[in-house]
Amino acid sequence: KKGDTSLSDPKNFHMKSTPTKLILNWDAPDQSLVQQIILYGSNHKPLNINDPKNIVAILSSDTKNFEMQRALISKRYYTITFLSQTGRESRAAPVVNVKSTALP
Repeated sequence: KKGDTSLSDPKNFHMKSTPTKLILNWDAPDQSLVQQIILYGSNHKPLNINDPKNIVAILSSDTKNFEMQRALISKRYYTITFLSQTGRESRAAPVVNVKSTALP
C-alpha cells in the first residue's frame, strides 16, 4: 500500500555532488519498522512512484546514501520511499532535481 501514514516519511533527502559523483543522502529510518528503501528516478515530473519502471534501486534499511558516477546518471528527478516488513510503503520524499548540477 502506497502512502502508508503509520511509517515515518523519509527525512532530509538531499543531494551532494563531487567532481565525479552524485550522492543522494537521507536520514536512516527506524529499522524496526522499515525493511527496505526504494529509490525512484525519472526524467519526467511528477515522478510516478506507481510505475515500477521508475525503480532505480531497492536498498537495505540501514542504507543512508546512494552514489552514482556523474557520467552514468540517466535520470533527472529522484525520490525515495520506505517499505515496511508488511509491504506498506511510506509517502515519497520531496523530489530532488539533479539535472542542473549533476548531468554532464
